[in-house]
Amino acid sequence: MSVDVAFVARADQPACAPARTQPCVRAPARPETDPPCGDTFVFKGVTYKRMTAPIDSGCTTFACSSLAGFENPRPTKRQMRIADDNVVPMHYEGTFCGGMFSKDGRFIPFRIKDAVQAPGFTTLMSSGLFTDKGHGVALEGVGSMIKLRNQDGTEVAEVPLREHGRLTYLDYWVPVTVADHPDEDFAFFGRDVRHRRTACNRV
Repeated sequence: MSVDVAFVARADQPACAPARTQPCVRAPARPETDPPCGDTFVFKGVTYKRMTAPIDSGCTTFACSSLAGFENPRPTKRQMRIADDNVVPMHYEGTFCGGMFSKDGRFIPFRIKDAVQAPGFTTLMSSGLFTDKGHGVALEGVGSMIKLRNQDGTEVAEVPLREHGRLTYLDYWVPVTVADHPDEDFAFFGRDVRHRRTACNRV
């Protein structure tokens, strides 16, 4: 049975601009990023709703508490090992559909393979989803951003990140109707923890 790794943060209330956050020492954490934040827009006839997730360098994939945005989710035996070393069973895995805006206002559709879901689990976005594919993640306070690159290393877009307290967040958009989500500009892949030397993949 595989075990993914995560650092779980908690907020005091649902919000696009998260409330005061602190490292979670219990599992699972309360969800604070999955409820819709009230913002929607339409891209190529598809309605999207805005969500947010902390960028986590210790996480190995994308994890959330809602199945919104998942293509063909399937039951899973994968688990997440969080900051206090507790292990949380995931319920589903699959390909997650979403999009993000570059700093010049361009909407960039993406898909994340091997994403996982469990009710009540705090949404987390692994920085490794980007760096493993050759993109850059610069966590530099108010200047934090994701630098998207072509296969030849040419930078094609910068996606701004949002700082709140000691955490860095990506605001992303989820299609209301997944079947209508357009072809992605970028595809990302979650890593199983067996690729990490600092953790085991059996419990």
